[in-house]
Amino acid sequence: MEIPAELVAEALATNGASDLLRPTDQGTVVIHGPAVTDPEALEQLELPAEESAIEVPVHLLSEVFAHVE
Repeated sequence: MEIPAELVAEALATNGASDLLRPTDQGTVVIHGPAVTDPEALEQLELPAEESAIEVPVHLLSEVFAHVE
């Protein structure tokens, strides 16, 4: 599912979460948070070597999806 970057930024900013993401001038959003470091969790994710995972509180994501039609 694609969610417009502006919608993500607006939804999270209204919940005081603007420090978790930064809109870019490329139409994307950089999301940052605590790194996932648990070896078992990382193994289950099967991420490519050039990617990493972060944790984002569920309530922030539910706010974004609440605004998606």
